[in-house]
Amino acid sequence: MVQVLPSGTVFGGTERITLTFNEALDATSFDAGDVSLIGPAGAVGPLAVRQVSAVSYEIAFALLEEPGLYQVWVGPDLRDVAGNLLDQDRDGVGGEVPADQVTASITVETALRLDFGKATSPVAAGYRQVLETDVYAAAVGYGWQDGSMKSYDRTSGGDLLRDFHYAPQGTFLVDVPNRRYEVVVTMGDAGGLHGDVPGGCAQPAV
Repeated sequence: MVQVLPSGTVFGGTERITLTFNEALDATSFDAGDVSLIGPAGAVGPLAVRQVSAVSYEIAFALLEEPGLYQVWVGPDLRDVAGNLLDQDRDGVGGEVPADQVTASITVETALRLDFGKATSPVAAGYRQVLETDVYAAAVGYGWQDGSMKSYDRTSGGDLLRDFHYAPQGTFLVDVPNRRYEVVVTMGDAGGLHGDVPGGCAQPAV
């Protein structure tokens, strides 16, 4: 079995895909020729495959930034240290196409719109819901650095502005490629008085 990161939707693109296997591979059996990737503009060739650990490998690409769906196939001619071929479907027969290939899909989006609120409050159209309990995870690509946030819903101000997260201090993490970004932060409390607004400043950093 293989874990593939990133997966699902990523913001801004990615330059690498990491595969983590459930046992050590024979590193000589895995190179760029074992990888196929199709994106919105067609086939994309990998630049290199780098061994990160006995079970983890990183596939490097030129920045995958064109919005849309990317599909990747790896193998199946990969072998473990005992010489056994990759057996993804666990039927006892390794190296079968397509049954034993590692497959994954990644969707690249150019804009990430997040609505910070409560599980019971509505999510603004075109936005993704973020809960106070959503701590950063690599598989998701964003989240709070810790779980110290509290959430509030004032029930007025529209779906985007009625709810918010608050803590004396908090850091929100987002995985993005290294480049320039425009970050727009809407802050405040629809139920608070001017000068009584939770959260004094935001300092985005990439």
